[in-house]
Amino acid sequence: AKLTDDIVFCILNRATTDISNGLQQWKKSLYVLAVCRQWRALGKFILYSWGFVGGKSKPYKLADVPTNLELTHAIGSSVWDNFAHTQGQLVFNDLEHLTLACTGLSAQLISTGAAHNIHSIPTPSFPRITRLTLSGICIEQSLLERMLRPPLKCLEISWWLFDFKRLNILDLRFLDTLKIWHNLNSDSNYINFFDTTNSIFSMAKGVRLVQLSLYTVPESIQWKHAQWSHLTRLHLDLTTTLYYLFNMVPMFTGLWELKIGRLRMPTEEECADPDTYLPDLKLKMRPSASKIKNLLIEFRPQFSPEYTNKVVAMLRWYMPMLVLVSIPSD
Repeated sequence: AKLTDDIVFCILNRATTDISNGLQQWKKSLYVLAVCRQWRALGKFILYSWGFVGGKSKPYKLADVPTNLELTHAIGSSVWDNFAHTQGQLVFNDLEHLTLACTGLSAQLISTGAAHNIHSIPTPSFPRITRLTLSGICIEQSLLERMLRPPLKCLEISWWLFDFKRLNILDLRFLDTLKIWHNLNSDSNYINFFDTTNSIFSMAKGVRLVQLSLYTVPESIQWKHAQWSHLTRLHLDLTTTLYYLFNMVPMFTGLWELKIGRLRMPTEEECADPDTYLPDLKLKMRPSASKIKNLLIEFRPQFSPEYTNKVVAMLRWYMPMLVLVSIPSD
């Protein structure tokens, strides 16, 4: 049976990512595109750099653009020159999912004319776009404003944070899904990080799914600065203790799913007697008003099975609305 376009896109993307050498990229692309006519037709809209794979010099006709378009390493105004346009107007009438990706660019919203910016010349428009994925890329403000409007339903942003209040947009309630991935290791000033995320999530009232995934999370981070009442999913690359977790949870009133990396035993400085750690913790704390239903722990803790059962019981006591507690057993 013939593979669907979505499946072919996944295969092409997987086959041509993480190749830093341009010549290797080009050779591997040729192998992938040689599979069949369908793969060649879709492949030219996902691979590395426009005009590089296959050496095509003429602009692509808009009629040839599929509903799913991915531009990787999309740098500079020439990205739109690869499409045939009339008098500067470029309308992607059939496009539903657009991905713009380029790792290594400066993580800020850049004004018109700045280097490495995705310029809107010719002026592109996307009347049917429902899903927009931005990965490590800077976009001219006016272009982003034209993208962030109905019928857009899903916005995914990775490795790039910007203040939505700098845009001429009042809110994001037209969205159904907002997902953000960010590496905290790239932030030297956590106050700026919280200011930006507070601004973004303040505009997310009414959005059904609001997810933030953070990597390289230090235990020293001050969650008291977070004002994320509209956040529904929080995924943290974090190894921490039960006590830390219990102090963090009340700060996120809208969460229904929390994922962390691993639970660890407290150090001797944090707890003199590990045997009394759980009973003492229960005496110090009260059950929270948390709405969290799913608690996911990615890696197996260094506990015995018996102690893990006691930890799960404590988690359910502290978060009464828990339905799922997922802890790997091996």
